[in-house]
Amino acid sequence: MKSKQAVRYADDDKYSIRILGLMRTPPLLIGLVLGFFMSLATSRFEEVLSKHVQVAFFIPFIVYMADA
Repeated sequence: MKSKQAVRYADDDKYSIRILGLMRTPPLLIGLVLGFFMSLATSRFEEVLSKHVQVAFFIPFIVYMADA
């Protein structure tokens, strides 16, 4: 049988600042790398975005979908 591992949540009252930092660092680093990737991908479509500005309104939705 598989052993069930307990899920640790970032609780400010329960854990120290060091542990909270260690728990939050991986998602922040992943978000940073994905943000750089998205900006690189968006810069490749600069010509399309300059001609069709309305497409730029969907960029926040794409970023949200990547984060969710």
